[in-house]
Amino acid sequence: MSHSVLVIGAGAAGLLAAFSAARAGAEVTLLEKKSQPGLKLLVSGAGRCNLTNSAPLDHFISAYFGQGRFLYPAFQCFFQQDLLALLARYGVYTRTESSGKIFPLSNRAVDVRDALWSACRDAGVIFSFNQPVLDLLTKPLEKAQIRHNQGKKTGQPAHLHRIQGVRTAKGSTFQADAVVLACGGSSWPGTGSSGDGYRLAGSVGHQLTPLRPGLVALACRESWVHELSGISCPVVKATLLKNSKVQGKADGGLLWTHSGVSGPVVLRLSRCYRPDTQKSVQPDSWQLMLNLLPELSVTETLGHLKDACRQQPRSQLNNALASLILNRQESPLARNMITTLLRQAGGEKAPEMQAAQASTELLKQYALMLHQLPLTISGTRGYREAMVTAGGIRLSEVDPKTMMSRLVLGLYAAGEVLDIDGDTGGFNLQAAFSTGFLAGAKAAIWS
Repeated sequence: MSHSVLVIGAGAAGLLAAFSAARAGAEVTLLEKKSQPGLKLLVSGAGRCNLTNSAPLDHFISAYFGQGRFLYPAFQCFFQQDLLALLARYGVYTRTESSGKIFPLSNRAVDVRDALWSACRDAGVIFSFNQPVLDLLTKPLEKAQIRHNQGKKTGQPAHLHRIQGVRTAKGSTFQADAVVLACGGSSWPGTGSSGDGYRLAGSVGHQLTPLRPGLVALACRESWVHELSGISCPVVKATLLKNSKVQGKADGGLLWTHSGVSGPVVLRLSRCYRPDTQKSVQPDSWQLMLNLLPELSVTETLGHLKDACRQQPRSQLNNALASLILNRQESPLARNMITTLLRQAGGEKAPEMQAAQASTELLKQYALMLHQLPLTISGTRGYREAMVTAGGIRLSEVDPKTMMSRLVLGLYAAGEVLDIDGDTGGFNLQAAFSTGFLAGAKAAIWS
């Protein structure tokens, strides 16, 4: 009799879990709440699908905010070259950018999704769409089995139940020898990733670390930020502060939005933003400090500003400074950004005054603002815009060598439902692919 495996969720982790289990000889059914697989894949990388990164293994491990060691077995089982080889077999070839990001040559996420879908079908996976899962079905283990499964290990939870299958919202019951929980997180809920996996894991006793949007844009209280919407700064240094104490530092590109800031440097720091929603009387003060000209010192910038005013004394101050800054190849500042920041440093009329009238004090204030621009953080853009969910099933309750739950025999977890999230650049998708593949392979042979 064939071993039966159910996979819940047809995202990156679920597709690889289903493919891996079927390839190992299991009878695999993949349950997906939406009408097609891989909807989140389709919107990843702005529709281009940054599917992995060319970085070496040690760099990968360091990209998961201290949780990367958990992924060693998964990466040893299925890593970058395995993924690229699988895609190539289905006609999807890739290119590597200078940053290490790897994209399909076509720049079409749908090509990646379709290749994985085809791989699953060729392996014999049965897809069942429009099937939201309501419950995990388990049965208690006998005391002797609990003692046997706990063995001599200490400090690890004992298996108390064994998986039996699932019940769906349509009232259907699916029996299985093993179940892979690959429902994704809570980010981009419109794609079907709406936190179902956390609910299901919690229903069988798993503890969850606090959940919050990860790799997400930050909203600012300053009303003038909307004037800069759409302006990008290729290189800035940013520091996130909570009550004046440093919570994180990062450097990279920044994008001004209609309500705040985004871009790689902000997305990295967003994980460090953890507001205490219970502190209603005196909420924490969160601030993002930006250095917009990190290649210069404040003194050097002030010198350049003074030179510009001497060279063009009759020009409007914003034009005089813009001609200097915009002509510097490495500068990220756009003309309207200069004008907006001048207003913040010297008042509404500062941009229009003659350069010769600009006081040393005004130029000092402006130079300081370019290097220490404070933004008051009011929140994030939420799960609707977050690339990932930070938090999830506690890693201590999952065996990294198999991805099987330490609480429920035959239950596996993979992808974003786990308490592991990484930096931008393809690291999160590779973690999903790798943990999914390992979970499927082990689920197929477990008994």
